[in-house]
Amino acid sequence: MAYLKNSIVDFTNRTLNGYSVEDYFTFDLKKILDYIDTCTDDFFEYYQLDNDDKLERLSLELYGDADYWDILLVINGRDALFDMPYNFDTIDDFADSYATAYRELVGIHGLTVYGDDHSEHLKEQYVEKFRKEHDAFRVIRVVKASRMQEFIQKAYEHGCFV
Repeated sequence: MAYLKNSIVDFTNRTLNGYSVEDYFTFDLKKILDYIDTCTDDFFEYYQLDNDDKLERLSLELYGDADYWDILLVINGRDALFDMPYNFDTIDDFADSYATAYRELVGIHGLTVYGDDHSEHLKEQYVEKFRKEHDAFRVIRVVKASRMQEFIQKAYEHGCFV
């Protein structure tokens, strides 16, 4: 079975005081971000993601290799789970959960209980808020396919990638 691997992040285990722990210390994010800041704009272009899109899919489409997903993640300062555009049903579920939690919190503290109309209004406000947030995640900066190998080579020369 094939597994996706990271192209720049290599969190191999290390042993500390007899315990095996993930090694998050050999990955120098600041060094990588400093390198990215030195890259000229002609290294990059912009891409619009679809609902529920994945960086692995985009990496495979652009570069023919899904392993470059973490480069896209770092370039854009994203969280692969939360900073991607979701579909409407997921946003609706988030909004419903927030509205329900708020209603329960109000009830716990003995504050004024409000009706279903107010609950629905609150949910609609959350839907709008989450939709705007996730629309902002639609456009990402990517390394041009024609420049990816040069981008990686220069990053190695700067001591960024493991």
